[in-house]
Amino acid sequence: MGLNANTKIDDLLKEYPFLMEFLIARSSKFKLLENPIMRKTMGKVATLSQAASVGGIEINALLADIAAEIKKRTGKVVAIGSVKAESAPVMDADARQELLKDIIRDLHQGVEMSVLKRRFHELIKDIDPSEIAKMEQRLMADGMPESEVKRLCDVHVEVFKESLSAQEAPVVPPGHPLHTYMLENRAVMKRVFPELFEHYTIMPVDDYPSQLFDMLAAVSPRPARYPAVVVLTPGIYNSAYFEHTFLAREMGVELAEGRDLVVKNTSPT
Repeated sequence: MGLNANTKIDDLLKEYPFLMEFLIARSSKFKLLENPIMRKTMGKVATLSQAASVGGIEINALLADIAAEIKKRTGKVVAIGSVKAESAPVMDADARQELLKDIIRDLHQGVEMSVLKRRFHELIKDIDPSEIAKMEQRLMADGMPESEVKRLCDVHVEVFKESLSAQEAPVVPPGHPLHTYMLENRAVMKRVFPELFEHYTIMPVDDYPSQLFDMLAAVSPRPARYPAVVVLTPGIYNSAYFEHTFLAREMGVELAEGRDLVVKNTSPT
C-alpha cells in the first residue's frame, strides 16, 4: 500500500503492526491508540494527517519517517503520494471525550493555544457546552484536582470559542413539548453543572413561559386584566402529564382537563 495524508491509521496498522510501537516512540500522543475505545473508533477513521495533528508532527515528516521504518523492517520501498489532506470529525462520543481530555491536559501543560485550536478543528470541529462539562467531569474523575479545572475554565472555553460562537440556538415555539422539555433540562443542568452557567455564554430560557402567557393573553376573548388562559391536559394517565403540570406552574395558570370545561353560547369556559 502507498502512503499519503489520507491513509487510514487502521489500514496502516493492519498492514504493518510493528508501526504501533514505532508511532508511540515517535510521539507519546500516539499512546491514545493503545486505548481500546480509540483504536476501535478513531483508529478506523482517522487519517495520518489527523494523527500528525495529534502528535504535533508535520505531516510530510511523519510520512517520510513511516516509509523509512517500513523499509528498515521489511525491505519494501513505499511510495509517498502527494494529496490534499481530507478528514472528517470524530463522531463517536467516547472517542471525542478522550481527544478533548488530551487537548485540555496539553493546555494545562503549557502547549500553545494555536496548536490546540488547530488540533481541535481537525479532529472535533463542533462541540456543545454539555460535552465540555462532561469532559471536565471526566478529567476530575481521572485525578485532575477540581481547583485546577475551575482555575482554567475560561481558558478551556477559549480553545472551543469559535465552535461555540458559530452555533445557533434552536428555535422552538413556547408551549411545544420540546420547549417544555428544554425548560426542564435547563433546570436540571443548572443544578448538576452550576459552573457551566458561570463560565459559558448560554442563552436564557427562563422567560419563555411568561412569553407564552403574554401571547395567549393577547388573543384571549376576555378583557386583558382577566385573560382566560389554562394549560389543557388529557389527564394524569397521559405520558406528558408531568410536562403539562410543569408548564402550567411556570406560566402561573390553572391546569385543566376536558371535563373542567363547559360551553356557554358556543364558547368554552
